[in-house]
Amino acid sequence: MVKAFRPSLEPPAHRQVRVTQTARPGLCLLVCAGVTALLIGGFVASGWNVYVNRFDKNRFRFSSGDEVAVSDVSSDFSSMYCDSYEVKLWAKGQVYLLPNKAKVNTSLIGQEECFSMLQIPGLAFRETSLYLLDQSELSFSVCRQNGSLQLPAEVIIMKGNTNLMNWRKNKECSDCTLHRVEIPLNALCGGDIEQREALSGEIDMVGTEDLTDYLKNEHLIKATLREHKERNVTQQKASEMSSIKVSRHFNAWNPAASSRPLQFNYTVKGNDKYFLIIFYGRPVGPESVFTNPGIQIQGRVKRTSFNLKDATQVCNLTMVHPYDFQSANSSFDSCLFDLPWGSDQDVVVHFGESLPHDHEDSCRKHELGARRDSGIHSGSSIVLSDPNHGQEGMVTKCHIRLVIWVCLFVVLPIVLGLVFSAVVGCFLCRSRPPQQFAARWRRHRHGKRKRNLGGEIRVKDNEVLVDAEVLPEGDQSTMAIQGE
Repeated sequence: MVKAFRPSLEPPAHRQVRVTQTARPGLCLLVCAGVTALLIGGFVASGWNVYVNRFDKNRFRFSSGDEVAVSDVSSDFSSMYCDSYEVKLWAKGQVYLLPNKAKVNTSLIGQEECFSMLQIPGLAFRETSLYLLDQSELSFSVCRQNGSLQLPAEVIIMKGNTNLMNWRKNKECSDCTLHRVEIPLNALCGGDIEQREALSGEIDMVGTEDLTDYLKNEHLIKATLREHKERNVTQQKASEMSSIKVSRHFNAWNPAASSRPLQFNYTVKGNDKYFLIIFYGRPVGPESVFTNPGIQIQGRVKRTSFNLKDATQVCNLTMVHPYDFQSANSSFDSCLFDLPWGSDQDVVVHFGESLPHDHEDSCRKHELGARRDSGIHSGSSIVLSDPNHGQEGMVTKCHIRLVIWVCLFVVLPIVLGLVFSAVVGCFLCRSRPPQQFAARWRRHRHGKRKRNLGGEIRVKDNEVLVDAEVLPEGDQSTMAIQGE
């Protein structure tokens, strides 16, 4: 029995089967869900961080007599993000709601106050702060009390919390200070001038040992000040120097110079918190006790005021203990104002009594009390005056506009997640032919095979079509070609 011929039915090597990449819906869905969750989580975490650090309760410290616009000192005051705004004070004060941005009336002297300050050996420095409006006038005198140690002393005027922080990091920061002046040894307080001059006339009666110690101290002071000058610590901003005037120039080391307090007059430029700082030496041993006389400052400030005649609401607050303001919920210790969407309303806070009365008499009493407490007359004991003459302050809270916050930190990330999912679904998750580079490579390979074998080979849509099969010459075998 003759066996039939069974040709090999293997397709030629140049025949290719069209292949398409298979979609993976599970993987694509997982990627989209993960990215959407990351977007929502990131936005929610950012919103919570912004709320806690900016729009939650903010605390500010001021002094009695200060008048501030909340929009100038608090970053959370916004009619876009806040539906209402709450203000609490630690002491007596008034809160005004203005229909527009608060403006300073430079021709209106709202309040005139006096203050005092004392710096003694053993302390690094003492500071007092006042929030002053544009064109306010600050004047004060600096003097050395009777019996004070002959150590280097300086007085510094500084503007703004940022400059104060930079100065605390670098005490030689010249750009941080408005003015920095050395306090002469002969800048004596009023009641001490005659007594110090009488003592200076008896210098030839001082013992040799005491005179040697005095000269050593004087040499030390000169060396210290020379080092300060070499480091340019007395430089100040040229733009601010024009408004500072020192009434007299003293030679700190000239005994013949007139013994009078050093007088300062300064006109404020711009609303900000201003700091007055006194440096005095840091002696060691028994001289560092806190009962030694020191550097005395007596001053007064003429404040300008905001234009409050157009205030739509006025809220008077009674005194609240600074440690109880969080638990106080009565309507007498807080003011709540509604903020319409997109409005320019502003809130102004005045600390202290609403109407100043008898400034001259109060200043006179203040100076006499400061002299009596500081021990100027007795020279035996010193009671430190409060450098901020009554620490006061406020707590602000923004009641958020819920619609805006939900749209920004909930709806927006969801929409972005859906858009991302749609983009991923269109370009990554659908079935598609092989990539263009692979298709071009196959066309090149098929063209090369065509030139080697002969015949007509057509490529259509990444699929190879063979019109005729050409066998090599001299091959007498037969082959069945399987069509498609």
